[in-house]
Amino acid sequence: SEVKLAGCVALSTYLPLRGDYPDAFGPHAKTMPFLQGHGTNDMVLQYAYGERSFEFMKTNGVNVDFKTYVGMAHSACAEEFDDVKDFLASALA
Repeated sequence: SEVKLAGCVALSTYLPLRGDYPDAFGPHAKTMPFLQGHGTNDMVLQYAYGERSFEFMKTNGVNVDFKTYVGMAHSACAEEFDDVKDFLASALA
C-alpha cells in the first residue's frame, strides 16, 4: 500500500505471486506490523504455505509475527481472536 496503515492481519492465508516480491512491497511494508495466523489442520490452504510466506516476509525485512494454532482447520478459534485483539490494541496505541 502507498498509504501507511496501522497494521495488517492475515489469517489462514499466504503470500500469493511470490515472484513479484520484494519489489511489490509498498514503502511502509518494513515498518508496518503484520500479524499472520494459521491453523495446523487447514485443509484449504496448507499450513506450510502460510509458514513459507512468513519466512519469506521475515527474510525480506517485514515486521511479521506468525502465530500457529495447533489443530485448527481453515476456521478461527478463541486463541486466535485473543491474538487479533491484542495485535489491534497494540497497533492502534
